[in-house]
Amino acid sequence: MKVLIVEDDGDKLRRLYTVLIRSGVKEEDISDVRCSHQARSNLRTIHYDLLLLDLNIPRRLDEAPRSGEGAALLEEISERGKYQKPRAVIGVTAYDGELKSAQPIFNAGLVPIFLYESESDGWEAPLQRWLEYNIATQVIEPSVSSGEYLVDVAIITALERPELSAILDLDWDWKEQNFLDDDTSYFLGQAKRQDGGRIVAASSPFVGMPAASILATKMIARFKPRFLIHAGIAAAVRGQAEIGDVLVADPSWDWGSGKFAIDADKIVFYAAPYQILLREELRGKIRRLASDEERLAKIRSAWKGQRPASVLSVRLGPMASGASVLADGVTKERIRDQHRKLLGIEMETYGVMAAAEFSSKPRPMAISLKSACDFADGQKNDEFQAYAAFTSARVVEILVESYL
Repeated sequence: MKVLIVEDDGDKLRRLYTVLIRSGVKEEDISDVRCSHQARSNLRTIHYDLLLLDLNIPRRLDEAPRSGEGAALLEEISERGKYQKPRAVIGVTAYDGELKSAQPIFNAGLVPIFLYESESDGWEAPLQRWLEYNIATQVIEPSVSSGEYLVDVAIITALERPELSAILDLDWDWKEQNFLDDDTSYFLGQAKRQDGGRIVAASSPFVGMPAASILATKMIARFKPRFLIHAGIAAAVRGQAEIGDVLVADPSWDWGSGKFAIDADKIVFYAAPYQILLREELRGKIRRLASDEERLAKIRSAWKGQRPASVLSVRLGPMASGASVLADGVTKERIRDQHRKLLGIEMETYGVMAAAEFSSKPRPMAISLKSACDFADGQKNDEFQAYAAFTSARVVEILVESYL
């Protein structure tokens, strides 16, 4: 993000730089000028994400500071079309009287004013909180053009329970984060590894591809994750995986994509799916993780409830997504006709993968790790949903902390 500071006091300017950098702004993205004339010149040609404006500044470099000059500059920027209007403005002043007289002008544009105190640092924390909040909510735009990621991993689940709750059981120091412009509750965490990877997790309001795709799109836009992980539960194809096995989609597709037609007086469905492959970098990591039998066995033994007799495995293979819950056994066979090595069937993966595939830059690398809780063959039950959510979450933990 690009920041312009309009400030003529050297010590105050230095301290504003410090607060900005602590809030996540890069020093090379910060510019400063000492008078309103220089500010006008910059604002005619350069678009800034944030303007930090002293209220008591000189009009020109060879003049003394003027009371109200900062407020006058803000009014001029707001009313005249010749200026590149910043996305956000903050007023800063060392004079209480100046703050009170400028308050109506700043309030009219919903612009905050902070009272600077040279003998105290009490003003720094409120300013830093404002900056961090508004950068996170993109009131202030992060450095999108430089292709920067804001978090390391974003995790999406379709259900709050048992899927998201299993993720939040991981020891990642979760803190809930809510935004005024968004009804979704996000959870921010820190991975237990040397570089302390930043994690964000959330669940969709409903099951299905539309809700998952919308949530993925929101999280990509807001948090710009390096990796996007879809975790949770799925149905396995009997003979291809066991209950609790973690199924990694490669490729994924919408099994309902195609057309219905009449052929010999019969309704026939011609499938025409677009398949999204797992990135090769991730495919290699999953293969190494799948060979780590000791750690997978520890996950299985850590579960305190009922568990299946089979050992825990991580399986890489084709995963089909669709809008319907399958419990008839017949539809599954039709889907198997679309890929003879079909590993599993669920309702969201393709939507999440597509959101990442077609997002704006910087694009995350997406992966789906969903554990089998049934076989979608008419014998569907909820007996192993909690176990499957647990194994999915714990494999996500290993992937994030040891491989990503």
